[in-house]
Amino acid sequence: MNFVMRNKAGNFVKLALAFAIGAGACIWNVGGLNKAAAADPEVRFVAAANEHSLAYRDGKLFVWGDSYYGQLGTGDQRSIVATTTIDLSAVKSVKSVSTSPFFTIIVNEDGQLWEMGNNRTGQLGKSTEMATVWYSPALNLNFDGIKVKQAAAGVDHALALSEAGKVYIWGNDTSKLTTWRDMHIPREVVMPRGVTVKSVATGWNTSYAIATNGDLYAWGLNNAFLNSQSPDGSPNWLSKPTKVGGIAKVKQVVSAQFHSAALTDDGSVYQWGVNSCNNEYVYDKTPKKVVFPNNVKLKSVAVGNKHSLAIDTEGRLYAWGSYEANVYGQCSLTPVLLTTLNNVIDIAGGYGHTIAMKADGSLWGWGYNVHREVGDGSNTMRYNPVLVHDGPPVKPTGLTLKYSSEGVTVKWNPVNTGALYRVLWKRTDADDYFQAETSGTTLTLAKSYFDVDKNYEFRVMVADDGESLQSEKSTPFFGIPNRS
Repeated sequence: MNFVMRNKAGNFVKLALAFAIGAGACIWNVGGLNKAAAADPEVRFVAAANEHSLAYRDGKLFVWGDSYYGQLGTGDQRSIVATTTIDLSAVKSVKSVSTSPFFTIIVNEDGQLWEMGNNRTGQLGKSTEMATVWYSPALNLNFDGIKVKQAAAGVDHALALSEAGKVYIWGNDTSKLTTWRDMHIPREVVMPRGVTVKSVATGWNTSYAIATNGDLYAWGLNNAFLNSQSPDGSPNWLSKPTKVGGIAKVKQVVSAQFHSAALTDDGSVYQWGVNSCNNEYVYDKTPKKVVFPNNVKLKSVAVGNKHSLAIDTEGRLYAWGSYEANVYGQCSLTPVLLTTLNNVIDIAGGYGHTIAMKADGSLWGWGYNVHREVGDGSNTMRYNPVLVHDGPPVKPTGLTLKYSSEGVTVKWNPVNTGALYRVLWKRTDADDYFQAETSGTTLTLAKSYFDVDKNYEFRVMVADDGESLQSEKSTPFFGIPNRS
């Protein structure tokens, strides 16, 4: 379909409408994306990685964005334009979800572990001689007889914590705890004597465990000083769980490609790794306390590729890091309060986007959106939070037309808060549409846009969404009788 618009000279120019969703995904971020739902159906959470997003609410798992590796569990690798739910009939009640660029792990209330996505290193707990991609949740049979409490999806490996307090690792064993080869059968991680683990997390081929006394342990690749341990001042491997110095009483740890962050019992946030607003890799090699305005107390922290997020005890949201954090399109090394959102209960960071859930269950997204990872139905970069489509996208409805001395006024019903609309019109005896965009739901077109005594038809669509979201075309509207 072609569209026509006015250029600066006032002439009409044809435009070809074409939207493409790239299939490739950029590897970036994994750790700390595990979210727990518990048995309470009112507990809700969001998760994100790379160019995809997930949200669990009211017993349903919503997914959207890129699914090239099958990590969304929709049955195929097609990208999802707006939120859709996946079949959880086999999984039953969800307890927690952890997602990464390549795969997703679900733990249910029975302590079973279900996985979906790429299995190239055995990270789905299945032999690499079997299918390399699983497009729907598949049960990890290796944990038969082991009740899983929590799990974490890494880039090429995974961790699980059993109810008995044992930590297991499988996939690409980059930690060298066992061998340098892919393994689909989980092996127990031997923690230091006397250490009892309460939670685990993954980073860029890095593994973390938080002990019951709040001590933080790390092992695996020390890329960008993710585990804060580099005896010689350079990236290094840790072949066994090693205590991270400079931080205590840790209650949450999250990790991305370039940096990590931890939340402590007193509501403070510490981070280490890359800390810069440009392409220069300036490192904090040990945990550094993040200074927040007015010494606020934090209750949750999340990270993206090069940005960080935190929720305070009042439900206010802070963001900092590179421009990918989209703190009003700016880079900031200090936390900035996002005044457009309040009552936030959970957050998640992707490669360059962020997803937030408010106390009322509404979902909000912003940032990079090429793969529809923001979830508003468009593929437009969003510098400020927009409401995520709560279910399949809908077409604009209620299209009405009215002629007056001003011209033709077009009205329709909104489909989403903050949506950008494109009004299309053409002569019924012509093929090309003209177009105009507006953020409202009413648009008046001057008489000069129409030829005398010709019939016109109109449509309205959500900008950037293609024809799937076009309204039904209007009844032909009789053209302007005269220009006087």
